[in-house]
Amino acid sequence: MEWKVLDSTYVLYHRWMKVRRDTCLLPNGEVIDDYFWVESPDNTLVVALTPAAEVLLVRQYKPAAQRVLIEFPGGVVDPGEDPLAGAQRELREETGFGGGEWQSLGTFWADPSKKSAQSHLFLAQGVTLIAQPRRDATEEIQLLYRPWLELVADSCAIQVSSSVVALTLAQRYLHHAP
Repeated sequence: MEWKVLDSTYVLYHRWMKVRRDTCLLPNGEVIDDYFWVESPDNTLVVALTPAAEVLLVRQYKPAAQRVLIEFPGGVVDPGEDPLAGAQRELREETGFGGGEWQSLGTFWADPSKKSAQSHLFLAQGVTLIAQPRRDATEEIQLLYRPWLELVADSCAIQVSSSVVALTLAQRYLHHAP
């Protein structure tokens, strides 16, 4: 059932993304000589709620989509960094919020046929403003606060698939939490 990689060449090698061209032997004996896929770092996403049950969202331009989208805060897990530590760092950098109680919502593949990155989703309850945001030069972020129940009622405001998954899992967790 598994494919055997006979040869592998990087056609793009950059610190944020590596594109590989593999020659693969399939279980049925067929050889694919141009299977392309992307190696990229894992990422995190945080459904962060304040003590007042407001959800933190970020509104920013996404170049591949060529539009401004609303999603949960998050970003890349640095090499050797624990995903929870990466999520806490990203939340602090993008929003200035931190602390609270954290739970994992799971780890998921966004596109396992073409991308190696996994998304680590977290729920953080009771986060408070602890610092000024320290955003990357490419991040023009507008921080939004939405009441939890309003966001759940209008979940179509979020059009980024990983954020939709995170919202769904957070709803299930919060609905079943003691």
